[in-house]
Amino acid sequence: MHAAYITFRRQIHSVSIQLGVRAELGRFNADVQSFDSSGKLVALPISVNTKGLYPSLLLIKRLGDGHQVQLSYSRRVNRPTPRELNPFLDVSDPVNYDAGNPRLLPEDIHSVEFTYTYTRPKVSLTSGAYFTRVNNVIKHIQTAPVNDVTFTIAQNLPRAITTGLEFIGNLHPVKAWDFTVNVNLYQRINDADSAYGIGATHGLSWNANITNNFSLAQNLTLQLRADYKAADVIIQDRYRPVYGIDAGARYDFWHNKASLALNGRDIFNIRRPSFLRESDALLLNWQRITYSARASLTFTYHFGKSNIGTKVRKRPEVQQDTRIENG
Repeated sequence: MHAAYITFRRQIHSVSIQLGVRAELGRFNADVQSFDSSGKLVALPISVNTKGLYPSLLLIKRLGDGHQVQLSYSRRVNRPTPRELNPFLDVSDPVNYDAGNPRLLPEDIHSVEFTYTYTRPKVSLTSGAYFTRVNNVIKHIQTAPVNDVTFTIAQNLPRAITTGLEFIGNLHPVKAWDFTVNVNLYQRINDADSAYGIGATHGLSWNANITNNFSLAQNLTLQLRADYKAADVIIQDRYRPVYGIDAGARYDFWHNKASLALNGRDIFNIRRPSFLRESDALLLNWQRITYSARASLTFTYHFGKSNIGTKVRKRPEVQQDTRIENG
């Protein structure tokens, strides 16, 4: 992977401008070896090359008195994983064989986002609208059954578009309690592809989460997080709602040089993702049932001084059409 970056920043009164471009030349080469019917060793070459310019733009306008608006655009590439390129069959499921596709193309992703932020000492509110277009969408497509066996193979579909509205609020009503609420409403549109028997789909969905932080006593804090994801339609699948609750506690001691943290994920064991895949030749009612509730205990001790990472700028989270599969 070879890349060169150029970034330009300029402050004009209350407007901040940042322009960037990344020139990239990437190459993934591999040989998949196997034996043919005569016992001869043969090799299948796999090559995925990426090259191009990936620009970005960020405009920030400060309106004064805690108000700010921001406009951003970025283009990026999402490459297939080695597993998605590997053509060898995974036959661990006797009724559904899984395989990669050595002819996959990388995803080409364009994102535009506009946000408004209002900040006060005890309140921070952010609302925004975003648009994401993904070309050459990588999805795992399940074929019609043959002799009671289906095949799930990674394929490139033409295009997926996601548009949405997002709201983030952080409030600190009292000294011992603050919470953050996130609500995301979006519309997903997937193009049809007759080559794989995929029809066009679209659907409106939403998700939300709330994170509460409590200061119970000196050096003792508690965090409680709940999340909910509504029903969604993704290519062949209709996903059912899923929700769960996480919790954690942390105690700092030895003049804040050490801490002991207890974290619990899905503490009520209720997160069970599931979907329905239905066509003229196939009916799949899938649910992941595992004991997902788990906890971890972590001890941390800080010693010495370090300035590493103090000026690292966080990248804003970008909405995108992520790959959600039944693996």
